[in-house]
Amino acid sequence: MGVFVTPRKGNWADATHGTLWVYCGPRGKRQLPRPSYTVGVKPAPPIVRTLVGAASYFGGPADPGTGHIGYRGDDLNVHPDSFAELDMGTSLGGLAYGAAVRVVHNGKSIILYKRDIGAGGGGVGGYARVIDLWYTAAQKIGCTGLDIVTIQVLR
Repeated sequence: MGVFVTPRKGNWADATHGTLWVYCGPRGKRQLPRPSYTVGVKPAPPIVRTLVGAASYFGGPADPGTGHIGYRGDDLNVHPDSFAELDMGTSLGGLAYGAAVRVVHNGKSIILYKRDIGAGGGGVGGYARVIDLWYTAAQKIGCTGLDIVTIQVLR
Protein backbone atom coordinates (compact mmCIF):
# COMPACT_ATOMS: atom_id res chain seq x y z
CA MET A 1 0.00 0.00 0.00
CA GLY A 2 1.32 3.44 -0.89
CA VAL A 3 1.68 6.60 1.12
CA PHE A 4 -0.91 9.25 0.38
CA VAL A 5 -0.40 12.98 0.72
CA THR A 6 -2.64 15.85 -0.22
CA PRO A 7 -0.64 18.54 -2.00
CA ARG A 8 -3.71 20.56 -3.03
CA LYS A 9 -7.44 20.23 -2.75
CA GLY A 10 -8.68 17.58 -5.17
CA ASN A 11 -5.23 16.14 -6.00
CA TRP A 12 -3.33 13.43 -4.21
CA ALA A 13 -0.10 11.49 -4.60
CA ASP A 14 0.79 7.83 -4.10
CA ALA A 15 4.40 6.78 -3.50
CA THR A 16 4.54 3.06 -4.24
CA HIS A 17 7.77 1.05 -4.61
CA GLY A 18 9.91 4.13 -5.25
CA THR A 19 7.67 5.52 -8.01
CA LEU A 20 5.66 8.65 -7.40
CA TRP A 21 2.24 8.73 -9.04
CA VAL A 22 0.21 11.90 -8.91
CA TYR A 23 -3.53 11.80 -9.46
CA CYS A 24 -4.75 15.03 -10.99
CA GLY A 25 -8.51 14.66 -10.95
CA PRO A 26 -9.99 14.43 -14.45
CA ARG A 27 -6.53 14.61 -16.08
CA GLY A 28 -5.74 11.14 -14.79
CA LYS A 29 -2.73 9.49 -13.25
CA ARG A 30 0.77 10.76 -14.10
CA GLN A 31 4.16 9.31 -13.18
CA LEU A 32 6.73 11.81 -11.97
CA PRO A 33 10.43 11.38 -12.71
CA ARG A 34 12.65 10.16 -9.90
CA PRO A 35 14.56 12.87 -8.11
CA SER A 36 18.07 13.44 -9.42
CA TYR A 37 19.60 14.18 -6.02
CA THR A 38 21.04 11.77 -3.49
CA VAL A 39 20.76 11.99 0.26
CA GLY A 40 24.04 11.88 2.12
CA VAL A 41 26.76 13.81 3.85
CA LYS A 42 27.70 17.23 2.52
CA PRO A 43 31.20 17.04 1.03
CA ALA A 44 33.97 18.89 2.84
CA PRO A 45 35.18 22.13 1.29
CA PRO A 46 38.35 21.79 -0.80
CA ILE A 47 41.70 22.37 0.88
CA VAL A 48 43.58 25.40 -0.47
CA ARG A 49 46.84 24.77 1.43
CA THR A 50 48.15 22.85 4.44
CA LEU A 51 50.76 23.90 6.96
CA VAL A 52 52.10 22.75 10.31
CA GLY A 53 52.57 25.23 13.12
CA ALA A 54 52.22 25.88 16.80
CA ALA A 55 48.83 26.62 18.31
CA SER A 56 47.85 28.13 21.60
CA TYR A 57 44.43 28.83 23.04
CA PHE A 58 42.83 31.94 24.45
CA GLY A 59 39.72 32.98 26.37
CA GLY A 60 37.72 31.30 29.05
CA PRO A 61 38.10 31.24 32.82
CA ALA A 62 41.84 30.52 32.70
CA ASP A 63 42.54 33.58 30.50
CA PRO A 64 40.24 36.40 31.68
CA GLY A 65 42.50 39.17 30.36
CA THR A 66 41.78 38.51 26.68
CA GLY A 67 38.06 39.18 26.82
CA HIS A 68 35.53 37.53 24.52
CA ILE A 69 34.99 40.05 21.69
CA GLY A 70 36.68 39.44 18.31
CA TYR A 71 38.29 42.16 16.22
CA ARG A 72 35.05 42.87 14.34
CA GLY A 73 32.79 42.82 17.39
CA ASP A 74 31.85 39.11 17.40
CA ASP A 75 31.03 37.61 20.78
CA LEU A 76 33.27 34.54 20.78
CA ASN A 77 31.19 32.90 23.51
CA VAL A 78 28.34 32.83 21.00
CA HIS A 79 30.71 31.62 18.23
CA PRO A 80 32.90 28.98 19.91
CA ASP A 81 34.14 27.79 16.49
CA SER A 82 36.57 30.73 16.30
CA PHE A 83 40.28 31.28 15.96
CA ALA A 84 42.68 34.20 15.92
CA GLU A 85 45.29 34.52 13.16
CA LEU A 86 48.49 35.61 14.86
CA ASP A 87 51.14 38.16 13.87
CA MET A 88 48.24 40.64 13.72
CA GLY A 89 46.45 38.64 11.06
CA THR A 90 49.35 37.65 8.77
CA SER A 91 50.69 34.32 10.09
CA LEU A 92 48.43 32.21 7.85
CA GLY A 93 48.79 34.48 4.83
CA GLY A 94 46.39 37.25 5.84
CA LEU A 95 43.16 35.26 5.70
CA ALA A 96 39.93 37.18 5.23
CA TYR A 97 37.54 37.66 8.12
CA GLY A 98 35.39 34.51 8.45
CA ALA A 99 37.82 32.29 6.51
CA ALA A 100 37.52 28.60 7.38
CA VAL A 101 40.36 26.33 8.47
CA ARG A 102 40.45 22.73 9.65
CA VAL A 103 42.77 22.25 12.63
CA VAL A 104 44.01 18.70 13.24
CA HIS A 105 45.64 17.62 16.51
CA ASN A 106 46.30 14.02 17.62
CA GLY A 107 43.83 12.58 15.11
CA LYS A 108 40.99 14.96 16.05
CA SER A 109 39.90 17.79 13.80
CA ILE A 110 37.60 20.78 13.95
CA ILE A 111 36.57 23.44 11.43
CA LEU A 112 37.02 26.97 12.75
CA TYR A 113 36.39 30.47 11.40
CA LYS A 114 38.62 33.54 11.68
CA ARG A 115 36.99 36.03 14.00
CA ASP A 116 40.00 37.53 15.74
CA ILE A 117 43.64 38.49 15.32
CA GLY A 118 46.45 38.49 17.84
CA ALA A 119 50.07 39.41 18.38
CA GLY A 120 51.30 35.86 18.88
CA GLY A 121 54.24 34.64 20.89
CA GLY A 122 57.20 32.33 20.84
CA GLY A 123 57.29 29.17 18.79
CA VAL A 124 57.26 25.56 19.90
CA GLY A 125 59.71 22.84 18.85
CA GLY A 126 61.00 24.84 15.89
CA TYR A 127 57.51 25.77 14.66
CA ALA A 128 56.24 29.34 14.65
CA ARG A 129 53.09 30.07 16.65
CA VAL A 130 50.52 30.85 13.93
CA ILE A 131 47.07 30.33 15.43
CA ASP A 132 45.18 30.92 18.65
CA LEU A 133 42.17 28.66 19.17
CA TRP A 134 39.18 29.81 21.18
CA TYR A 135 39.39 27.77 24.40
CA THR A 136 36.27 25.64 23.74
CA ALA A 137 37.57 24.66 20.29
CA ALA A 138 40.96 23.78 21.79
CA GLN A 139 39.25 21.54 24.35
CA LYS A 140 37.38 19.64 21.62
CA ILE A 141 40.60 18.55 19.91
CA GLY A 142 42.68 18.14 23.07
CA CYS A 143 44.97 21.19 22.84
CA THR A 144 46.07 21.97 26.36
CA GLY A 145 48.56 24.79 25.89
CA LEU A 146 51.17 25.13 23.19
CA ASP A 147 50.75 22.26 20.75
CA ILE A 148 51.86 21.41 17.21
CA VAL A 149 48.86 21.24 14.84
CA THR A 150 48.17 20.77 11.16
CA ILE A 151 46.16 23.61 9.65
CA GLN A 152 44.24 23.15 6.40
CA VAL A 153 43.02 26.39 4.89
CA LEU A 154 39.64 25.69 3.28
CA ARG A 155 37.95 27.46 0.42
